[in-house]
Amino acid sequence: MYGLQGPKVATLPILPQLDLGINQANFTLPAGLKKYQARQREIERRRKAAERRAQWAQENPNLRLELHLSPVAELHALVDAESVDCVITDPPYEKAALPFHVDLANFAAYALKPGGQLVVMTGNLYAHEIETMLRANKHLEYRCRIAWAFGGDTSRMFVSNSWQRHKPILVYRKLPRDKEREPWLHDLIYNPTQGDCGKHHKWGQQLDGFMRIVECVARTGYLICDPFLGGGTTALCALNLGCGFIGADVDADSIATSEQRISDWRIEQQAC
Repeated sequence: MYGLQGPKVATLPILPQLDLGINQANFTLPAGLKKYQARQREIERRRKAAERRAQWAQENPNLRLELHLSPVAELHALVDAESVDCVITDPPYEKAALPFHVDLANFAAYALKPGGQLVVMTGNLYAHEIETMLRANKHLEYRCRIAWAFGGDTSRMFVSNSWQRHKPILVYRKLPRDKEREPWLHDLIYNPTQGDCGKHHKWGQQLDGFMRIVECVARTGYLICDPFLGGGTTALCALNLGCGFIGADVDADSIATSEQRISDWRIEQQAC
């Protein structure tokens, strides 16, 4: 208990740990075997991802990590032209925030490398208007729309009298196209649980679910930028993938929250 003192308490002897020899032969129900195999695949995936991160961190000791208190319209002054591989972000969904998407398109056209990807999560209500604003930038080309479907509670949209079971993700490329570096995409990403959604920011996304989005377009060693940082989920996804990261937000509390989460992540990695 890290130096805490108190009365001595009698404890029971520790029993020897049993080796149950859990393997595929122990399961009699297909569902149990399927769950076990999925868990083993996830363990192996995380092990390989950790190896990739460790190797990349060793080869790139000066990992670029920047957080800026800045609106997206002024972020040009803090980021070099054509230096970013992916802009991955989740801007506010309300109608008053629609003009921000014009600024976002302008920034992506400036900061992305040729062939770089712009990935924008949004709500269903104004998805058409946002898509139109992003398409209007002549330096960006529309790729596809991905449905980010989620389990758990749904969101009620009173304006349209509908229940929201997915969010649109709009994907664009910076021209000219770099077909060799461009990843193949699935138009459906399923996020089974809400997890820590909203824990670190009012509109924050769940870490594991958002990681699935980042992994679709980013590769180890990329530089990722999120101009609407929020609670820092994109930053953690980038670090988990072994990527550099530039984040920005107009809210100082969001920057502080993101800094704390990054610090906690570093401590956790050192303990592994």
